[in-house]
Amino acid sequence: MATEEDPSTEYALPVECLTTFNSEPMTVTVNLDNTPVCMEIDTGAMLSIMNYSIFLSTWPTDRTLELKDSDVRLRTYTGEKIKVKGSLDVQACYEGQEAELTLTIVDGGGPTLLGRDWLRHLRLNWAALNHIADKDRSELKNLLNTHSALFAEGLGRIKGVTARLYLKEGGRP
Repeated sequence: MATEEDPSTEYALPVECLTTFNSEPMTVTVNLDNTPVCMEIDTGAMLSIMNYSIFLSTWPTDRTLELKDSDVRLRTYTGEKIKVKGSLDVQACYEGQEAELTLTIVDGGGPTLLGRDWLRHLRLNWAALNHIADKDRSELKNLLNTHSALFAEGLGRIKGVTARLYLKEGGRP
């Protein structure tokens, strides 16, 4: 059983992106108990989680009675504690695959995460997820053309930089 004093039973789950680049999260729609739910794929999350507000809006009938107590302790990757409200077993369906899986319900905001626990049971269509859209293709072509010297055949050169190599005595470059 997890305790405050035993950090080895705590799990880290990123709940927000701290990077500055503009990248849309990778999402899939999974039917949970016949209800379509958009889930953000998070291979850094050990568990699949849904915040309590989304839980209540996803299933308007009172499913809170189905929440099971959970002794799981969660933290964000920056160390903040995430309060676990409970867990719920759901029938998850994705592209013809079905599995009964546990969804952890948490306080706070953030997207519904599809974590590694579910990735072991649902084989995602990675080819479709990694597809480059036509608008992105034109941006990619522009980027490649703008920096064509970086992608040219052969060895490149760095201009305006002086480098020094320090070798061990008797070493050969």
